[in-house]
Amino acid sequence: MLNTKPSRSFNLSLLGVIAINMLPHVLEHLFVLLCFGLGSLAWRLLYEYQRVKLPNMLVRGLLVSCGILSLFLVYGNFRSVEATSAFLIIGASLKMLDNVEYRDAMILLFVNFLVLMAAFLQYQTMSMTIFGGLVCISLTGLLFQLHKGKSFQFDFWSMIKVGAKLCAGVLPFLFLLFIVFPRVSTGILSSNTNTASSGFSDSLEPGSVDRLALSDDLAFRVKFKDWEPEPSQLYWRGSSFEVAKGLKWESKSKWEGKVLRYTTGIDQEQSYQITLEPDYGKWLFFLDPLDNFNFSHWRYYRNLERNDQGDYRFKKALGQKFQYKAIAKKSFSQQLSPEELKVFLQVDPEVSTEMKDFVGKLKTENPTRESFQSALLKHFSQSFRYELDLRGKRSNNLDEFMFKNKQGFCEHFAASFSYIMRLAGYPSRVVVGFQGGKKNPLSDYYMVTNRDAHAWSEVYDRKSESWLRVDPTKYVAPARIRLGGQLFHSLNADQLENIRNANDFYLQAEGLAKLYERAKLVFDMIEERWNHFLLSYDFEAQKKLFSSLGLNIQSKKSLWLLSIAVTFLFYLAFRYYRFRRSQYSFGPVEKKWSAVKNILARAGYEKNPVEGPSTYLQRIGSESEIDKTLLLNLEKKISLGLYGATKIDKPFLSDLDSMIENLKDNLKSTNKKS
Repeated sequence: MLNTKPSRSFNLSLLGVIAINMLPHVLEHLFVLLCFGLGSLAWRLLYEYQRVKLPNMLVRGLLVSCGILSLFLVYGNFRSVEATSAFLIIGASLKMLDNVEYRDAMILLFVNFLVLMAAFLQYQTMSMTIFGGLVCISLTGLLFQLHKGKSFQFDFWSMIKVGAKLCAGVLPFLFLLFIVFPRVSTGILSSNTNTASSGFSDSLEPGSVDRLALSDDLAFRVKFKDWEPEPSQLYWRGSSFEVAKGLKWESKSKWEGKVLRYTTGIDQEQSYQITLEPDYGKWLFFLDPLDNFNFSHWRYYRNLERNDQGDYRFKKALGQKFQYKAIAKKSFSQQLSPEELKVFLQVDPEVSTEMKDFVGKLKTENPTRESFQSALLKHFSQSFRYELDLRGKRSNNLDEFMFKNKQGFCEHFAASFSYIMRLAGYPSRVVVGFQGGKKNPLSDYYMVTNRDAHAWSEVYDRKSESWLRVDPTKYVAPARIRLGGQLFHSLNADQLENIRNANDFYLQAEGLAKLYERAKLVFDMIEERWNHFLLSYDFEAQKKLFSSLGLNIQSKKSLWLLSIAVTFLFYLAFRYYRFRRSQYSFGPVEKKWSAVKNILARAGYEKNPVEGPSTYLQRIGSESEIDKTLLLNLEKKISLGLYGATKIDKPFLSDLDSMIENLKDNLKSTNKKS
């Protein structure tokens, strides 16, 4: 029966679940899904409706070769998380074009379990967990359905109920494993996530930040411990640039891999915790300026590197959510020699006469750094306009921006301000990261999205030997800093005139807009709690939990032994439960069969332990005067209910009850005759 070819209804349901299972990979593997997934699905559907034939062995071989070649061309290797996920997707897609026998359906189901696992490893969100649970139930139900054979009528809702029941049965074991299983560093897997996915790289030019600010995607969440800075002070430093080429800036700093592990004072004043989204790959963000930081596992420090500008990043992108703690401080001191300061005074050798005249006149009127800086910022506030839509205006020409266009995004203002400060003889650089963040009023954390992407300047003060943050955007568009990028970029000009802060916005929001905003905040709060639960439950949390239970667990070796013991005990409990159920828990047909045996035993026809229903009833038919046709029909009905692929419904049980009543009547009449 297991070798029977699956029915069309089963195959169509399997194809539907496969298509749904591919959805989480659309953004990451769009090319692979369009070329292989969608094409294979369409081909298989046409085959199911007898419009085309499945490809022969030669064509399948060519498709496999094209799949392997595509993996190499798109991902460059076969070791990363992305390449492995794409490999599984291509395998599942091409398997749809293989044979349609029982064995092929089994392989396709198990490959799709792996595809689902790959998605969960990459997106460990609450929504992904719910989605994965539903897909897992569907795949498990199909697996169970496949083993009932073609003769059993396909029932979608019955399949879902069976799948849910089987998955629910294993949930307690999975929860126990999560509690006791030793925490394994998730930094083992590498990722191909690059700067294109996050917008951050080793250079800054017009358009690199404003394109990022057009997206509402979450960058990270941050939770402050017993303190909360002013919204205008929420500057999240990512990387800095010291090589100026007009409006384009680059970083030539040397990255050092030997970074000491910071472990002290993380829970003191002005500490905070960041949960970084996977799209940012290797970039780390800290509240500017940074005092100290801490990771949950020492393996992360082996992947960490730092440059002489005070920026941090990972050597290899993690490609997954990551949580870390840090401490902010008031200023960033850095003693620089005259030779080192030359790096921050570098400009293009060819400067236009117009630019020289502008800087010379401004410096003559303002001879000190403080006065020159104030005059330049005043010039920005009076002459320039903040504009997000810069189509056709992404030129790197500084003169064109300063004297003609006079409108731009934050990177235009930061790059031009820092460049002019250098022309005046004041060391400066450009910093990119995020500014702002929206607090979830239903909880105690901030959400920082791509809308908050920002660039600003830092000017070196020789007196205090420290870098001073200067944000020209604050003078061109004060509302951008006051409201934060998320709220600022969502409002039109009229709304910006009437709204002073985020609270005003929420008070003015009405009807469906207010309801929609609140629903988003509720969902994000649930998501944050889920992420915190998954990421913060580390080895230290495990030790605290077991200590509260009276167990002194101090090493991971002890945890391994405990997890093995829990697995073994769960297996014994499961086997005992199945044994008890087989002994004392009966289905409706088993109960009817037990009643038949009791009726015949009272009439003197005892059943031998080795006899099954057929042998037992056939023997009684040959030894007694009971109606042989009745016993034969009863034997067939009970055997079909116990061992056959039939539906146990009310008509089936009603027929069985009628046969049992006829058996009682037949026994009574037989006894009277005797």
